[in-house]
Amino acid sequence: MHGHRILGIMLLGLAGCGGAGHDATGAAAAERMETVAPAPAGAAATDVAASEEDANPASQPLHAGDVDAYARGMAREIELLQAGYDRFVQAGEQHDEDAQMTALMELSSPDVDAAGAKAAGLDVARYGFVKNAIDTVLGKLDLKQGLEGSEGSGDLLAQLGDPYAGLADEVRAAMETHRQELARLRADALGIRMKAAGS
Repeated sequence: MHGHRILGIMLLGLAGCGGAGHDATGAAAAERMETVAPAPAGAAATDVAASEEDANPASQPLHAGDVDAYARGMAREIELLQAGYDRFVQAGEQHDEDAQMTALMELSSPDVDAAGAKAAGLDVARYGFVKNAIDTVLGKLDLKQGLEGSEGSGDLLAQLGDPYAGLADEVRAAMETHRQELARLRADALGIRMKAAGS
């Protein structure tokens, strides 16, 4: 199967997945810090955009219940992603390129997010906000773990700061309690897409 076609489709799916692996040293860490470092104070236009976001019910601050909703939604997403990946593998064994392409498109389909939102008990917009917010924290935690103990990482750690900064105490407590489960769900979803992209 043509690698460029597969990679192009998978990049679309991966674009929506927050992701920070465990190798976070040297230049790779510096690049990834750009995505997690706090943004500088913006001009009036930025303030207006922030105000509009605050007024959007879908982007209201996280609450503790959102952590459980994330877990339910991601579990459903993983079911669909795994089923799609299994179809992709089976089509490859049968040398059916059309079926492979269809399976890849399913992995990056908005239907996966919609199913996750339904399982989470949230509308699609709110689910997208919750997933992005929690994935961002998990990514920062992964990065922090990778940086700790690495020579010369002090400045990067200082710039990264507290991954939970800005979250309510109840949200922080819920995420800390379920951190391993949340990290596993995030890693499993990303892993399935990565396996398909590398096939």
